[in-house]
Order: sequence, then C-alpha cells, then structure tokens
Amino acid sequence: MDFAGAIKGEAVEVYPGLETGLPIPVHTENRSSGRAPSRRDVPEGPLGEFPGYYASEAGLPSPVMEVRAVHYRNNPILSSIRRSCSIP
Repeated sequence: MDFAGAIKGEAVEVYPGLETGLPIPVHTENRSSGRAPSRRDVPEGPLGEFPGYYASEAGLPSPVMEVRAVHYRNNPILSSIRRSCSIP
C-alpha cells in the first residue's frame, strides 16, 4: 500500500479485512480474502475462461487458497475486457 500511495501521491484508503485483519483497499473493483493452508497443492485446471473456452489442460500442482470472503462493487469497471464479449 505504501508503494501504491507513493505512485498516487496520497495515502490509499484501506479497511481491515474481516477474515485476516490485513489492509484491503477500499476503492477496488473486486477483492477476495481467505487463507492458504500450508503444504496443500492440487493440479490446476483445466479452467474455463469467461468467453466460454478452455485455455489449457490440467497443469502442475499449485497452492490452494480457501476463499472466505469476496467483496465487489456493482457495475465494476473492467478495462481489460473487450466490448465484443458478453458477460452474464
């Protein structure tokens, strides 16, 4: 948050996460929090992408994150999504 504040030229407004107490930026489009159990890996994928295709086959074992909370804003600004994609 210090680095982001330095780029922005002012402090980044945060609030403590309910699950972890770690600072979460207030003005983000979406954020998730949870925990990563130690020494628990599972094969990743295959993952369905939002346009409706699979980008890859199952991959190497990857760490697991147990998501405990998801926060999002209604009508988020998703600048990396092309206009031609339809999102439900």
